[in-house]
Amino acid sequence: MMKKKLTLLFFLFTCSTAALMAQDEEADPAPAKNMVKLNLPALALKNITLQYERAVAKKVTVAGTFRLMPKGSIPLKSTFIKLADDPDTERQLNNLEVGNIAFMPEVRYYFSKRGIPRFLPGPFCQYCQLQRNSSYRI
Repeated sequence: MMKKKLTLLFFLFTCSTAALMAQDEEADPAPAKNMVKLNLPALALKNITLQYERAVAKKVTVAGTFRLMPKGSIPLKSTFIKLADDPDTERQLNNLEVGNIAFMPEVRYYFSKRGIPRFLPGPFCQYCQLQRNSSYRI
């Protein structure tokens, strides 16, 4: 019985992917001209990263990324303290505060026929202001 279910599931999956591949590229909707992206994994590291991308030609987009890390203790501080296992390092990490703000403009050229989802070269520059505050004694 289980073998029949697995065979049926495999058959349905194969048919559905074949139907998706059979669609004309002409029938696909046009790619979005504007995209806003939020980097969710960066939020776990106390980093807020927001990107706006706009298509200016069929294969060319411009993007601007803004990153903010509010001033505070370093992300994963307890992990670093456990790895160091040293009272002096623990004291330094407990007194350390970091923060940053950055803006990154970028121009992207997409080699694919549809634009945004494929391989691209993207020259960019980054303006970043880093902040560090610690009381360190020798």
